Amino acid sequence: MAMIACAECGKSISDRADACPQCGCPVGNLHRDLPGVQTTQKTSKPLKFLMLLALLAMFAGCIGYSSNRSDHELGGGGWLLLCLFGFASLVILQFVRWWHHG
Repeated sequence: MAMIACAECGKSISDRADACPQCGCPVGNLHRDLPGVQTTQKTSKPLKFLMLLALLAMFAGCIGYSSNRSDHELGGGGWLLLCLFGFASLVILQFVRWWHHG
């Protein structure tokens, strides 16, 4: 444990302290970067984008299917496939998110 000078008041404080006990100024090494560690935001932005696309595909497929089918016949098979694809993609992406982020 080394003693350092506070950047604000100049008093001697421990380098392991979160803040200066005299003036409350935070010590600059609060967020030490560990090697090989990435923040959640950096690793999940592409995943969030893919989840949004899958959700939009699912909703578009459901809306398209419900608006294009008639009462007596099954219509809008392509819309139904889009809806199912979006749902399956969401399930897979949720698993990937759980796998990578716990």
